[in-house]
Amino acid sequence: MPFNKKHKRVAFLAATLTVLAVLAGCGGGGGNSACSTQQTLNISGTGYPVAVIQAKLGVAITPITPVVAGIPDSCQAEKRFETGSVVFKLLPPGLVLDARTGTISGTPTALTPVITSGAISVPSPTMTSVVLQLPGYSPIDLGTVKFQVTKD
Repeated sequence: MPFNKKHKRVAFLAATLTVLAVLAGCGGGGGNSACSTQQTLNISGTGYPVAVIQAKLGVAITPITPVVAGIPDSCQAEKRFETGSVVFKLLPPGLVLDARTGTISGTPTALTPVITSGAISVPSPTMTSVVLQLPGYSPIDLGTVKFQVTKD
């Protein structure tokens, strides 16, 4: 069957809808209304103000929030914080990561594991890597935070 005008219109419509779906999925085509890879990121001051959190079992920690500057206004509503690597993904039981702000807070409900080798016992802090996700951009590593939960 020959490729007539009707088939060309249907093919053009399908191609147009595909392009629009791709642009919508990555935050738009570069306008100011959505986060997109058309903007240059100048992120600075990334990370948590402390690298090691000393916590007591059953006592709420002082919430920690990452310092992140330079996120375009159009990306603010779409930013998302999440634990990063597979290796350093877990927070100690009782602590939570706020996906909108990156704040880690809560009350530890378990002690830091202890590794014993012979007569030597060493606490093994829980380590959590956190990344900032902006649609259309590579994840921004905010570093690793270590948690040591003790009884005293």
